[in-house]
Amino acid sequence: MPGLIYVSCALCGRREAALVSVQSGWRMVRCLACGLAYVSPRPTKASLRLHYQTYRPPGTETIDDWERMMAPLFDDTVRRIARLVPPSSGGEKPRRLLDVGCAHGGFLDRMTERGWDVEGIDLSAGSVAAARARGLSVRESTLDEARFPNASFDVVTAFYVIEHVTDPAGFLREVRRVLSPRGLAVIRVPHTTPIVRLLGFLGIPNTLYDMPSHLFDFSPGVLGRMLEETGFEIVETTPQRPTVRPRLGDRWITYAGFAAAAAVHALSNGRRHFPGVSTTTFARAK
Repeated sequence: MPGLIYVSCALCGRREAALVSVQSGWRMVRCLACGLAYVSPRPTKASLRLHYQTYRPPGTETIDDWERMMAPLFDDTVRRIARLVPPSSGGEKPRRLLDVGCAHGGFLDRMTERGWDVEGIDLSAGSVAAARARGLSVRESTLDEARFPNASFDVVTAFYVIEHVTDPAGFLREVRRVLSPRGLAVIRVPHTTPIVRLLGFLGIPNTLYDMPSHLFDFSPGVLGRMLEETGFEIVETTPQRPTVRPRLGDRWITYAGFAAAAAVHALSNGRRHFPGVSTTTFARAK
């Protein structure tokens, strides 16, 4: 992948960082000031855009693979949004939702069935075509390129997206801009660093960071700070439901991690998070 650039921390701007891991020739470092983990050097935006035309998360080579993997998470998110966002009343326009990185439109389909007015964006031309074939309003674009008017949406979702963008704080500011007052952002992220460190300690090589597709690795605390600094207040951070991995061994590991994460979340009344497990943060625009 041609074209590399060295970068400073996207949260605090500092350059002092410690090496966490080298995988497939890529370096994940951790900011010594705020703790954000990020790839440096990393590909240019142009190289990344080309890369995402063919990128698929491991184990999701087909549309059906992706739909099966994400179904429990999507279904749980639908229920949580229904609890957090009142439905439109008689005579009002339907609530509006934007799914950033919508892939083939599985989540948009669910919200459409519940009466929402939905839009999606994705960088993959193939994914956009698949979503449009389902009758969905989807465009091939980044969030900033889409240029939605201010306060266009009641909810913006981004499932496993922000770790891919080159400027996550700028991305969240744009989410804030297109949300209505007190609108809801739903941000799902992996948290790989604790597992990578454990495997490194045990001498087990791995490529779990999925670099350079993933440019960042967010702990719940670091993501929460970035959200607060870009105009949000946290409603809840939760493990939700696990994604369903295609390989049986991976599936059992995922389920075991989720069970531990759910127990820690419940016993701490949502104040603690099990390391190494994906989380979703629900945050309201201030």
